[in-house]
Amino acid sequence: MGYYRLPPKKAFCHTITYKEVIGEDDWQKPITKDWTVENCWFNFASKFTRSGINATDDAPNASVTMTDRFCGPLPDFKVATKIEFNGDEFTIITSKPIILNGQSIGWRLEVV
Repeated sequence: MGYYRLPPKKAFCHTITYKEVIGEDDWQKPITKDWTVENCWFNFASKFTRSGINATDDAPNASVTMTDRFCGPLPDFKVATKIEFNGDEFTIITSKPIILNGQSIGWRLEVV
């Protein structure tokens, strides 16, 4: 893979914990495997809710950007799973790989 420019590593100053669901216990509670992802960027957005009659979509409250270069190998992030940041738990509503020149270089998550 060729070289690609990114902001400096110090711009990716956050750490999250991804809770990958690997099964269920006897009470149908999820069993999770925790992944600690360092050197990512957690960006809070404006928090708002939709108030229309047919408003059922969740609006993202934050986004998380991470790259293989700074984070190392990353799991496949799945929608409706949880991440934890600064003691708060968030649910992934959108999980998109970052593609550059046809190759995946990281992930962008939108969370509520």
